[in-house]
Amino acid sequence: ESLTVANLHHALGGPLQVTHSQIRRAWRSARVEQAAFEGRRKEEGSRILAEIERTGEKAVVVMGRPYNTLDLGANLGLPRKISELGLTVIPMDMLPYRPERLNPSFSDTYWQYGQHILCAAEFIRDHPNLFAIYLTNFSCGPDSFLLTFVDEIMGEKPSLTIELDEHGGDAGYLTRIEAFLDVIDSWKPHRQPPFHIPAPPSGAADARR
Repeated sequence: ESLTVANLHHALGGPLQVTHSQIRRAWRSARVEQAAFEGRRKEEGSRILAEIERTGEKAVVVMGRPYNTLDLGANLGLPRKISELGLTVIPMDMLPYRPERLNPSFSDTYWQYGQHILCAAEFIRDHPNLFAIYLTNFSCGPDSFLLTFVDEIMGEKPSLTIELDEHGGDAGYLTRIEAFLDVIDSWKPHRQPPFHIPAPPSGAADARR
């Protein structure tokens, strides 16, 4: 905390004419409010999941980074348009997944938010009424790894990846989404063994150094 507060004071203390102590109090207050917001977000997600469980309806989880999933300009309003097709749409961050329970095979994934994406994928895979639409960007380096892992996690369960770029129009995306919704409407699960990535052979880590 001390380093963050010091950096904030260095950048904002002069322009805002505030003291180091004022910055520290604001930082702590902001963290409390952020934690409360995240708690409310998970509670709402749990409420929606309970309703889905009660009715048996299927829902779409929009996966990806927040600047893709939550910005209606960047994603062309696709989550809203999916809901207009009659499905419940849940942002990934509303799922009550537990990052600390991520499959140990993924524990060394470099990107922290990437670990959240993989944890959400495991949650979706294990919930029979949830299906994933992954919003990514053209030539996104981290997603070139994560999308492969997500596909392996999902196994036989259908999912859809939408690659957003500045040349894309919503008509083409909606055609793919409508086809995907037809797939999940008729999809029936089959029993499959739990997903597992074998541990690297002994000494492999040393060999990479």
